[in-house]
Order: sequence, then structure tokens, then C-alpha cells
Amino acid sequence: MNRFPTSYTRMADVTYRHAEKDDCDEIMRLIKELAVFENLVHQVNITSETLKRDGFGEEKLFHCIVAEEKAKSGADTSQLIGYLLYFWSYATFTGRVLYVEDLYVSQNNRRKGVASALWAFAMKVAVAKECKRMQWVVLDWNTDAIRFYQKMGAVDLSKKEGWLIYRLNEDDINAALTL
Repeated sequence: MNRFPTSYTRMADVTYRHAEKDDCDEIMRLIKELAVFENLVHQVNITSETLKRDGFGEEKLFHCIVAEEKAKSGADTSQLIGYLLYFWSYATFTGRVLYVEDLYVSQNNRRKGVASALWAFAMKVAVAKECKRMQWVVLDWNTDAIRFYQKMGAVDLSKKEGWLIYRLNEDDINAALTL
């Protein structure tokens, strides 16, 4: 099995690494920025405490790679400028899957290779864990993201194979249980 990557630096001022529990406040800030970008602020119902529990607690439900910009002269601390949140899934036909929930880079840090570096790190993790594929969803209006994924060789399964994505939210689950 390939060695599991722990961190690397692509640009002199940005380091890419696995998130730590102390990063959760900054990750939460970036999640809120993503929600604003996607016009989905009303759907954000978690806190940094939720992230700490679910990503760093007894039952680890997700993993996260962060892009950390070194502190600029005069600044006290480094700042997270992007993240890629993923978890493990399984496909009965192929086996292990790395499922990407979010890939986000703050607006003033886009077009600098940050998303590409986060994505490359995730691909290295997938290879090290012997995943047979990576999977994710993207909003149909986010043409920049779609172009980015296509550049990486991604295929739109809804067009190619006719897959549709369905969801049950918490209220729907509870209502279905009463049927």
C-alpha cells in the first residue's frame, strides 16, 4: 500500500495538511463562506463544536485537508484559506470510495492553484487508501467548478449513465418512519 500523505507545501506561502481539532473554528468560517457563495446559508445547522465531535471525536465521521496561508508580516497567526472535506464510502461494484463533500477556497485566494493542490492531496490519499474512485456532487450553475472537475478528467454521471441524486432530510426521515 502507498504511504498515506500527511502534508506538503506547493507554494512557498501555503501549506496543505490534514486538519486538526484546533482548526474547526476556521473550517466553520470557511463553511459559512461556502454557504454564502452557494446561497444556502439557511441550511447551515452545525457549529465548530459539531465539527470537533464528528471529525475528531470517538467516532470520526469525516476527514479534512486544509490550505493554510503562513502569517504575513505583522500578523499573529496563519489563516486557513481553503479546505476539502471528505469521508469514506463504499461501492458494491468497485469497493472503496473517497467521497468529497466540499472543496472550497476563499474568494480572494482563487485562481492561485489552491483548489488544485487540495484536490491533488485528496487524490494521493485516495491512492494510498486503495480507493477505486472519488465521487462528489456539484451545483449545475457552478460552471467554474464544473470546468475544474472536467479538467481533472471527471465524468458527469447524470449525463453519461443517467444517475439521479435523491435525498431525505431529517423531517422527511421522521415522516417516512410514521407511514
